[in-house]
Amino acid sequence: MSVLAELRVRNENLGAPVAIEKLNWRGIKQGVLAPSTIILAFIFGFNNVTVQGVAFFTPTIIRGIYPGKTTVQQQLLTVPAYIVGAFFVLAVPYASMKLQKRGVFLLGAAPMVAAGYIVFLATTKPQARYAGVFLINIGAFVFGPMVTAWTSINVASDTARASALGLVVMLGNCGGLISTWSYVATDAPNYPIGNGLNLACAGAIFILLLVLLTFMHRDNKKRDRGEYDHFLEETTTPELLGNNHPAFRWRT
Repeated sequence: MSVLAELRVRNENLGAPVAIEKLNWRGIKQGVLAPSTIILAFIFGFNNVTVQGVAFFTPTIIRGIYPGKTTVQQQLLTVPAYIVGAFFVLAVPYASMKLQKRGVFLLGAAPMVAAGYIVFLATTKPQARYAGVFLINIGAFVFGPMVTAWTSINVASDTARASALGLVVMLGNCGGLISTWSYVATDAPNYPIGNGLNLACAGAIFILLLVLLTFMHRDNKKRDRGEYDHFLEETTTPELLGNNHPAFRWRT
C-alpha cells in the first residue's frame, strides 16, 4: 500500500525527484500565483458570502411562517434545508470523483444559488422564500469540498498545494466577514441589500467558472501542441517547473 501511495503522489508531482518535497519559496509562489488558485480563491470567497447570507436570513423566513413558535422551535425548523444541503455535499463530490469532472457540477450549482436569492428578492411570501432556502443550500454548500479539492489537484507540488489551499481558505473566510456586514438592521425585514449582494456573488461565481474552464481547456490544448516543451529544454531542474512542466495538465 505504501508503494501505491507513493506512486500516486509522484503522479501528481510530475518531474519531482522525491515523493514529498520540503517547503520552498518557489513552490509557494507557484501555488499562490497559479491561475486556477487565484480564480478559485475568489469563487470560494464569493461562495462564503452566499453561505453565510442564507444562514443569517433563514431564521427571519421561519419567523414569518411560524410567528407563534418559540425561538427554539423556529431554529429547529431551519434543519430540513440543512439536511438536504448535507445530502448534496456528499452526493455531488462523489459523482465528481466518479466522473473526474469538477467544473460542470459547480456550473450547475451556481444558478441554484442565484435562483434562491432571486426568490428572496422577488417575493415576500414566507413559503416561497423557504423553498428558496432549499435551492441555496443545494447549490452553495457543495462549493466547500469541491473548490478545495479542485484547487489541490491543479498544482504540481506539495508546497504549491499547501500555499494554494491557504490562499483559497483565507479569501473564503473574508467572504464570511463581508456577509456579516451585509445584513444590517435598517434593511429589515426583507434585506434587499444583503440578498442583492448574494445574488451578485452567485452571478460572479458563474462567470468566474466559465473563465476558469475556458482557460484550462485552451491551455491544455497548447500543452498538447508542444507549446510548453521549451520550458523543459531551457532548464536542468525540471522538478522545479511546477505547472509549467510540459506533462502537466489542468484538471477540469
